[in-house]
Amino acid sequence: MAQREVEDVAQQFWKQIKAACNSEGLSDLRTKREQLEILNTSIKQFEVKNVPAPEDLAKLQKSLTDDLKNAEDGLRVLSFLREQLTQMMATIDSYVGPKNG
Repeated sequence: MAQREVEDVAQQFWKQIKAACNSEGLSDLRTKREQLEILNTSIKQFEVKNVPAPEDLAKLQKSLTDDLKNAEDGLRVLSFLREQLTQMMATIDSYVGPKNG
């Protein structure tokens, strides 16, 4: 494989890593999960009392759910890339050693 092809592949990896890191909500994933849990509990309390939940709560619930889905997609991509890169580094190290490059 030519040096230029390897550089192109590396750039693609960086592009994917940056896109995954910029996934909406990734930085505050835990907070959004907690907010959604509290919101779901509140909506259930309305339902138990046979009172319609305010429309704003349903909109907020959908927004948080969408944000979490996007963030979790980004997290899955990052986890996959980490696993693949770890395996790649192990393979490279077996040939050139970690400090013999």
